[in-house]
Amino acid sequence: MKHAPLVCTALLLAAVGCDRAAQIGVGQAFRVRDAQFIGGELPGEEPKDLPPPAAPDGGDGEDGPRITAFETFNLDVLQGQGAKAFRGRTSDSASSVAIALDGISTGYWVMPVGATDPATGEYTWEASTDFDTSIEPGRHALRVVAIDDGGRAGTQLELQVCVRGRVADNGSACSPSRVPPRAVISLSWDLNADLDLQVVGPGGLVFDAKRTPAPGDAGPEMAELPSLDRDSNAGCVVDGIRTENLIWSDDVPDGKYQLYVNLFDSCKQPAVRFRVAVYTPRERGTDAGELLAERYTRSGEVLDLAVNPTSSRGLFVGEYRF
Repeated sequence: MKHAPLVCTALLLAAVGCDRAAQIGVGQAFRVRDAQFIGGELPGEEPKDLPPPAAPDGGDGEDGPRITAFETFNLDVLQGQGAKAFRGRTSDSASSVAIALDGISTGYWVMPVGATDPATGEYTWEASTDFDTSIEPGRHALRVVAIDDGGRAGTQLELQVCVRGRVADNGSACSPSRVPPRAVISLSWDLNADLDLQVVGPGGLVFDAKRTPAPGDAGPEMAELPSLDRDSNAGCVVDGIRTENLIWSDDVPDGKYQLYVNLFDSCKQPAVRFRVAVYTPRERGTDAGELLAERYTRSGEVLDLAVNPTSSRGLFVGEYRF
């Protein structure tokens, strides 16, 4: 099997010196594990509507090394998700594969091809990717290209990936036809502790992941109850999400809403930084539907000394009027 040295293949394409090959992509919002980062545009021709047909002899035809398969389990990715797998195959002259997230990456990641697929005789490849929380929710083009021993790149192939935000938006960031919730109050935090969003609404009704009110508890001030999407890191069982959303699918009753953050369990963390934000829809353009827009935000920190597994309120962080 032809596995060209990874550094040499990338250098021939980028036309740079060996010092640049040492880049590791620190600060990149899109990352590929165990791959080499090269600054600059992804090499090869822009994606075509259809992949080039296979040469009759199984070779590369006129288009050079080719990506012959590019797939993943599903096209949804959560902001901050790690180890998202993409895989595929290349024609038999490829020695490495380059991959980039269009509009997000300031370079591309290069990795050698893998074992031969016994069914097709082509080389396999797999990329374990990380998507940073800074990537804007919405559709993004993930592009990949095959590279041969001489540094020649073929035609890029593209998948449209939906990056979903940590704030529950009913998929509206990726699909204009989807209607976002009427309001979301969101709590996010930086370390694996058990924090809880607590909201006291009109009439004193309390929404808390540990003590969710029943529908019959709502008074005339709040005929429709919102829902909490999760109790993240409950009982220090780490889920890696560190976000809780209180979601109103229908109109939000007018009034003041008091916002609290409670450190239910520090999970051995000495301090945890958090952020609370309120979102409501905004028009994104004519006939383009709505997107959630941030209307209010507060940040802070809770220390392990403030652990509170009781029914009392946590740290008061602000008040918002709908």
